[in-house]
Amino acid sequence: MIPDREVERAVARAYREAVPIRPLDTPGLMERLASTPAPRVSRGWFDFGVGPRGLTLSPALGLAAAVLLLMVGAWAGGRFVSRPAVSSLPAIAATGTSQVVEFVLVAPLAEHVTVVGDFNGWDPAALPMRRAGKGGTWSTAMAIPEGRYTYCYVIDGRTWLPDPRAPLAPDDGFGLRNSVLLVRSGRSS
Repeated sequence: MIPDREVERAVARAYREAVPIRPLDTPGLMERLASTPAPRVSRGWFDFGVGPRGLTLSPALGLAAAVLLLMVGAWAGGRFVSRPAVSSLPAIAATGTSQVVEFVLVAPLAEHVTVVGDFNGWDPAALPMRRAGKGGTWSTAMAIPEGRYTYCYVIDGRTWLPDPRAPLAPDDGFGLRNSVLLVRSGRSS
């Protein structure tokens, strides 16, 4: 094993030694430079965006372009995204110890709507809604026992939407907010 001092001395000697450098090949270098094509001169808008320069914008123009793109995106998103309209609160009618609750949602662009909640085991197939007329109004009814329930609508099997007119329950732990339904007994005491 080599002691550390000897390694240090060997490294120091290597740094002090002269390193031979080849003489610069000036004639060959000049020939290569002469064969390199001259830089291209832009001819205005015809060459826009072509070549190594690319596109350069001032910060103000870049900001204006970004704002314009955001506005166009927001406008297009509002025009082409299917948003259900506001529904009416569930209507409740007494039938003994349970209540018949009618659910109504206006969703003109929906193909299929169901109601899911505590009262049907959150089964999307258990309570399908029917389209009523051409206005995009969907409705269904179900007898529900007295109690407090959370529910929401499922639009086209993929969009879960709380009832826009009903009170919201706290977050369900899955990142969704559901609506709250209170069903009271129809009997007077």
